[in-house]
Amino acid sequence: MPNGDDQNWTRICAAVDGFRGRYGCWPTSVRLPPRTFANVVGHVLSPAGFALVSSVLEIISDDDLAERVAIIAVGDEGTEFRYGEDKDGRKPEPSAISFFGDAVLREGLDYGLDYVTIEDAKGNVVWAGKGIQATAPSKGTRKDSKRPRKHKKKASGEK
Repeated sequence: MPNGDDQNWTRICAAVDGFRGRYGCWPTSVRLPPRTFANVVGHVLSPAGFALVSSVLEIISDDDLAERVAIIAVGDEGTEFRYGEDKDGRKPEPSAISFFGDAVLREGLDYGLDYVTIEDAKGNVVWAGKGIQATAPSKGTRKDSKRPRKHKKKASGEK
């Protein structure tokens, strides 16, 4: 699950990408629960960013989604992709998050980590969003470490 101040934007982009992967075109709108809509419009997207995104797809606050955590990308003919419920293996290029870029976001957001897509062995996207930071290996465990290794002292009399 995406984290960071822009987590709802990441989920919207994942819904858009799921729709694009399934239907081969951009959705015309994205339906959001009212709280998610308020977060994205009021705190995540800059005013210019909202205008840019709205020129590509309509962002709609949907009271029917208030009790659920749902983001639904919708096409012209009633086609839908429900983030978190629907799965699709095709990955569109460029991704929505790359297409819109960071310029649509407000300054000062905690973006979390770099955006990543995790795929299963068959290439199906199982998660897309901000990455999980890898921890550095413990000291002395890296094979390519240039730090000198400590050697055991030989017992007296050994050569």
